[in-house]
Amino acid sequence: GVSNSSPPYAPSMWRFRLSRSTTITFFGCCVWTATLLYAFWPQLLFNGSVISNDLLVVTLAAAVFDACVRLLADGFRPLRALALAGLLAAALLTKINALALLPAAALALALSLAPLARRAGWRSLRLWITLLGLAALLAAALALLGSLGFVTGQLLRAETLGRFVANLPGGGQPAALSVAGLAAALRYGFRTYFASFGWGNLETFPLAYVLWAAVAAFAALGLLLRLARGRRAAPGAMPLRFLLLAALFVLGMIGAGLALVVADNNVYLLPGRYLLPSLPALVVLLVEGWRALTGRAHLLVWRAASLGLLLLAWLIPTQTLAPAYAQPSLAQQQPAVVVDQNFGNTLTLLGYDPIPRLAPGQAAALTLCWQAPQPPAADYAVFLEVTGPDGQGYGRLVTYPGRGNYPTSFWPAGVPICDHYRVPVGADFPAPALGSVRVMLLTTPDLNGPQLSLLGADGRPTRAASVNIPLVVAQAAPPAPAAQAASLRFGDSLALSGYSLTPLPAEHAVQVDLRWQALRDLDASFVIFVHLRDTPTHAYAQGDGEPRGGWYPTQLWRKGEIVLDTHILPLPPGPSPDLSLVLGVVDRDANQRLPAFDSSGAELHDDEAVLEQNLTFAAQSSFALAPGVFQP
Repeated sequence: GVSNSSPPYAPSMWRFRLSRSTTITFFGCCVWTATLLYAFWPQLLFNGSVISNDLLVVTLAAAVFDACVRLLADGFRPLRALALAGLLAAALLTKINALALLPAAALALALSLAPLARRAGWRSLRLWITLLGLAALLAAALALLGSLGFVTGQLLRAETLGRFVANLPGGGQPAALSVAGLAAALRYGFRTYFASFGWGNLETFPLAYVLWAAVAAFAALGLLLRLARGRRAAPGAMPLRFLLLAALFVLGMIGAGLALVVADNNVYLLPGRYLLPSLPALVVLLVEGWRALTGRAHLLVWRAASLGLLLLAWLIPTQTLAPAYAQPSLAQQQPAVVVDQNFGNTLTLLGYDPIPRLAPGQAAALTLCWQAPQPPAADYAVFLEVTGPDGQGYGRLVTYPGRGNYPTSFWPAGVPICDHYRVPVGADFPAPALGSVRVMLLTTPDLNGPQLSLLGADGRPTRAASVNIPLVVAQAAPPAPAAQAASLRFGDSLALSGYSLTPLPAEHAVQVDLRWQALRDLDASFVIFVHLRDTPTHAYAQGDGEPRGGWYPTQLWRKGEIVLDTHILPLPPGPSPDLSLVLGVVDRDANQRLPAFDSSGAELHDDEAVLEQNLTFAAQSSFALAPGVFQP
């Protein structure tokens, strides 16, 4: 609340003062709402639970924003300008992301100087002394910043700029970040800006992020409406220069974060805590956007928003943080899968519970059971990495046991302890496929630091660096229908609903895509044989193997699941004779073919299906088929 006599957006607006002679005004409700949003923002509350440079730079950013607002509201004041420079210097020395505050501060200074320059000109000695002092403070801060090895060794280098240019989307470089990658970084930053805890591996209620997106979109619509009205805005609307200042605070922080994402080609370098210095400006934009749409008659909207965030801030510690950071439970029974792997004669992985199958973009729920042969002398970090069938990493988690709440130095000897983890699986995982979760123990949370070796039965280190736990990742949606329809059944296990042929001129090969459906939960390993035959018994070219090149064996398939299986058939040099495309399924364990049936249920000769006939592949790498059958 502010007194009725306070002019709009005067410095007194930023103070909260109530007395019997003071009434809660329209402006006071705005300040009240913005203050509560800032104070109870979940990400800020969590960062405020510990003393860190993130907390300090956010606090300094709030003071910088306040100083900028005062300069815009009251005009240029030498002491205020020097205070702004001092706050910026302190923020720069606290964390490198404070560099993103400089454009907004420069704008506030320039707009506050413009009236003074018009009145007194540039011959004012006091003005020049102030500007020189301001420049000296910033120069000293930048010089000290440049003396830090981390800054000059990793960030502010010509090599960093070169990587940034090379990784720009559309730059034509192999390492360039895609537009989809930038969008993924923005989505990640948007979610974790609101609420993300620990090392970024824990979020709160899913509905909270939906509501956050809705209220942000609502505010953005209101801001667009306010800009469209311009000087015709309703009385009491925030002047455009204040909106511009707040927007520059937010956009500057996002832009700096995206630059780091592009330079390192890593979409996870835009976590919400890096963006938190923009929070003072953001809550002002949110409130002004809501006000532009709701007006004076809907103060309840702002109160509801702030009260809702207050309730969420009260729920998160008990409903999200406490269960996640609870001490791991003592094992009451053996894990489902026993492995008994010894890490450095320090900790033993007794076993694990199988990971439920999931889709790309979800998190793998994993339970590991540990035991310390003797009380550990240090705190070891658990490193979990999702690995695809191609050997590439698609998600990782580094954490202390109990999410840091039960470090190994507290563990008693000989007591089994089961710990629970959720490892993110990237949306780009090549599903469906059988992957794994690699389990390693590190002496520190540094991924490049030393790790504990796995010991064999003789107590000597083995060549293996990790324990690999199977992970089945199914596709999020069934594949599209194939170019050619089919209706074939193989035993009571598989049905072929379609296929397609694609010539590969560069490889002088043919690609055959098969659309399979599991008729039941499969428990056997099947091999698919795909032949191009020049005679009924001779394979001119063939591409036999397990589905998806062995990435997704059939014993993992579930009833009703549809899988797109690709086989590459290399061709001999030169033009080919007339060929037939022949298909069959072999039960590897029984070493026999599955019975093959056509659409009418009649069993096919030799339990194999002839899909195409009269195919030729010419020397000039063009595919010619019988008329009306297939046209590439």
